Amino acid sequence: MLLSDWLLFFDKTIIALSGGHFEYFFTFSQNNYTCLGASGRGKVYSYTVVYSYGPTEFSEDTPYIVAVIDLQEGVRMMSNVVGCPPETAKCDMKVEVVFDDVTEEITLPKFKPVS
Repeated sequence: MLLSDWLLFFDKTIIALSGGHFEYFFTFSQNNYTCLGASGRGKVYSYTVVYSYGPTEFSEDTPYIVAVIDLQEGVRMMSNVVGCPPETAKCDMKVEVVFDDVTEEITLPKFKPVS
């Protein structure tokens, strides 16, 4: 995985950009990137469970899992793992994307365990 790999979310689709070079945050210095649709499947690379002291906007959601996900396409992304108790989360756990329609305008990609 390149440091410059990045993910976009458009119309509930994960799009991976690979091969560009970021000179500044969110700025490509070249136009030679590759755009590919991602399967939405991967595994947990690393995670932490937030039990308290989170931002007040998320206090009703505690405890919640924040994870780095390795997508099958070789790109890593940070997201939440949902649909399982925090004590069952583990590294290398297989997951797949689910989309959380937070509002009419905002949809977040999250991941749930795959059995």
